[in-house]
Amino acid sequence: MVIRCCGNLVPEELPEVRIALVQEIWKTLNSLNVAMDISHYNALLRVYLDNEHSFSPTEFLADLQPKGVEPNQVTYQRLTSRYCQ
Repeated sequence: MVIRCCGNLVPEELPEVRIALVQEIWKTLNSLNVAMDISHYNALLRVYLDNEHSFSPTEFLADLQPKGVEPNQVTYQRLTSRYCQ
């Protein structure tokens, strides 16, 4: 939920501020070794799309592989949305 709050759920903040916040949250979760599944990554993708953040879908998928996280239908839908942008 904290990740999703960095998207359109906080319309009064600029997209740049929301992206900086989600990146800090993501870094913190990783440094605390929080076990993350595909729902966390899908939430991150939603925030990226909500804020029109530029990212590489192929690099995003490549980051999942060594962590053993399998993309699902939602992941591919959101990555396709990025390509459409």
